[in-house]
Amino acid sequence: MLCHLDDSSQWKKIDHLYSDFGKEARNLRLGLGTDGMNPYDSLSTQHSLWPVLLVIYNLPPWLCTKKNR
Repeated sequence: MLCHLDDSSQWKKIDHLYSDFGKEARNLRLGLGTDGMNPYDSLSTQHSLWPVLLVIYNLPPWLCTKKNR
């Protein structure tokens, strides 16, 4: 069961490869996602939008998970 991102196998692999980075508490792990889209649903227009989402992955569990009810 995945309760927090640090439970994932990829997170553990990165911790293994870059162990010095994970030991420093001030280092941030960021996820960057973007997707280009056409806002007017027309392929002939020159306008496009590029929403950018930046997520901090190493927040403590009490900040990024919900309590069980």
